[in-house]
Amino acid sequence: MDERPRERGQPHQSSADQGEDQPPQSQTADEDQALDLMTVGQAARLLGMSPSFVRKIPDSELPAWRVGSNRHRRYKRADVIKYRDRLSGDNK
Repeated sequence: MDERPRERGQPHQSSADQGEDQPPQSQTADEDQALDLMTVGQAARLLGMSPSFVRKIPDSELPAWRVGSNRHRRYKRADVIKYRDRLSGDNK
């Protein structure tokens, strides 16, 4: 697996996943909102889960984008909603 550090805004993915759509570039909370990105806490509230559980969801199920110098996770709102809908579909 490629262990090179990811650039700002790069998705947290294995080398096998490279080449998929390019992640949005985000630097500030205003840009996150404009790009419709969510923090771990926001995604957790929408999913009804704890932030620590959301961090453990594999990127193959819920892609996380890394932003900033500390590489904080951000999630696309559409991906979070899609994941929630898949979960609720499994419970029916």
